[in-house]
Amino acid sequence: EGRRRRRGVAPFPPAAVGTDRGDVDRMDRGVMLGFPVEMERDGVHATAGEENDTRRNPFLSRTGGAPAWSTPRHLPHARPCPTCGGIMKFLLQIYAPWDEKQETFHRNIYLFTCVRATCLKQTKDPKKTKNIAAVAYRNQLPRNNPYHAQDACQQAKHRYRGIVDETCEWCNAWIGNKTCGGCKTKKYCSKQHQIEHWRHGHKHRCKDGKQRHDPNTSTDAFPHWNEWELVVEPEDEQVDEGTGRGDGPRSTSHPSNDDEEQEDDSPAPKKPNGNESTHLKRLVAAYEGKKLDGRGTDEAITAEDVNSIEISREHRHLADVQARMALAPDQCVRYCRGREEEILWMGLHGKIRADDVPRCARCGGKRRFEFQVMPQMLSYLGVDDDQEDATDWGTLVVYTCENSCDASKVPGDPASSMEHAAYVEEFVWIQPPV
Repeated sequence: EGRRRRRGVAPFPPAAVGTDRGDVDRMDRGVMLGFPVEMERDGVHATAGEENDTRRNPFLSRTGGAPAWSTPRHLPHARPCPTCGGIMKFLLQIYAPWDEKQETFHRNIYLFTCVRATCLKQTKDPKKTKNIAAVAYRNQLPRNNPYHAQDACQQAKHRYRGIVDETCEWCNAWIGNKTCGGCKTKKYCSKQHQIEHWRHGHKHRCKDGKQRHDPNTSTDAFPHWNEWELVVEPEDEQVDEGTGRGDGPRSTSHPSNDDEEQEDDSPAPKKPNGNESTHLKRLVAAYEGKKLDGRGTDEAITAEDVNSIEISREHRHLADVQARMALAPDQCVRYCRGREEEILWMGLHGKIRADDVPRCARCGGKRRFEFQVMPQMLSYLGVDDDQEDATDWGTLVVYTCENSCDASKVPGDPASSMEHAAYVEEFVWIQPPV
């Protein structure tokens, strides 16, 4: 109930919606958590879940469904997975405005991934970032812009102003820049999605243009992820009074190239119930590891066994992560802009150094950590674990330009224009599941 009372158009991190957002010091708010809650169908959320509706509210953080593009023109082109070639699927969008600059009054990050676990596990070498099966786009607008009213965040039902680009008839995500040659009405982001739509019903209505197209006749829906609104709460508020918690940072973004040889000197995560709880979790994790090494599940474990268990760095790290997440087990997004030390890595392997994160392709500035998507998200999305090669990850870590540059004003760049600046690609690192 507490989370429902907080609902509304709240950005990451939360601020007062309207004209007085400048009093919020975003950099000092610590870790903000995103929790999925059911989408409402009235008020501000009236059109949030309607299929093929371009007038969706872009000032809500959400996961699943189709994106609500904040700039409805010059949408991104369909992005194929570099491994399998399949068109990446919309995962979530984070509404994260900055008050530091006028041009970032509205600011959204959109995240897309491949749906195949095999492709998502290809991210291994931080020096080879071209094979990453995920992509993020940043979009930002000043308060006075051609597409939204100044009080758009407070309007009961959002509507764009002016012309909007058509999105793909099949996925309703990417720009629809290809037209069906038969009916001349349906737009698609790619040949791949045109074929899928044809197979799922359009062939029975198109008839090579000889039969009038009925736009009200539905076809099988694109398999979107389950749609949820993301509400925002500070991590510190998830802790009951009187619990023992450390104050140090919890992780490091500077792993060695040889994780086996590297000494893990990073501080432990904050503990929900003091050292005893964390120690117990470590023992349980170590025992689980011992079972995996060959000990039968029916074999009893004695006090001597517990005392003799040598807790590996991997087990210790896993237990610390579990202790940190136990503060709010249903957290799906962790947001803390510019603080790499707050990244909650799921394991000691598959991390990336801050120095290895590619610089912004538009302004050349450094990219910094902004948010990560937790594995708990998979259960909310509706991933079928029994399906072959079902979507899976350890965590998705999104890095964005530390300047949140306005690409339309990059000096000396002939490509700087509203068309090229609408959506700037950012960097995503995928840590495979443990």
